[in-house]
Amino acid sequence: MIIFSSNFIVVCLTHEHSKSTHNLKIKTPPYWHNHRNPPQYIMSTYKTHANLKISVQKVGVTLSKIEIAHNVFGRVGAIAKTSDFVAAELSNSDVVSLCNQGYIERIRHGFFKLSGADEPSEEEMLSRLLPQGIVCVESALFYYGYGDFTPRKWTVAVPSSSSRAVKAMGDFPLKAYYVQNEFYHYGETAGDFNGVSLPVYDRKRTVCDCFKYRTKLDSEIFNKAINT
Repeated sequence: MIIFSSNFIVVCLTHEHSKSTHNLKIKTPPYWHNHRNPPQYIMSTYKTHANLKISVQKVGVTLSKIEIAHNVFGRVGAIAKTSDFVAAELSNSDVVSLCNQGYIERIRHGFFKLSGADEPSEEEMLSRLLPQGIVCVESALFYYGYGDFTPRKWTVAVPSSSSRAVKAMGDFPLKAYYVQNEFYHYGETAGDFNGVSLPVYDRKRTVCDCFKYRTKLDSEIFNKAINT
């Protein structure tokens, strides 16, 4: 339900699962204030894992496909998936067309960035392209201060069934450790990697993994980790 006044719109939202209701107050543009009948607006909702994001669009005003693409990046960040565009009612052929026209750039199969935008950081790439990955072993050791040099590759634990996702990373500097599902989430926590939140194993799990993968580790890093 949408209620209009001269200064704001009140939107009544009902969560489809919990049935809980929330009121959202949106300030109206200044040019509405002298109108007896403010223009009607429609609401578009985008569901995320934790909340609902709302966009307001004037009835009768059609967004161009380019504007819709910009809105998608504004919603999801620097990297958008094909499914993000489809959720915004762009077709797969629309995405291909936007790419061919130079408005968006493909960075991996099914992943895009805005043309002219800064290249996504490795942390952003890892977060979007391999969300099931957990930073482990060498990269986790460096994160916790056990190493003096940044590893040449990101070392990431993935479920044993994730080989296709790892291959899809292409030339991204990645070293994958395949972990059985029953042990995969033990010691998982979250860490801040240059402003990007990534899953990472805690110190105890990381040190335990040092013994498990001892033959794959530099001896100096291994000794520093177990003696600290």
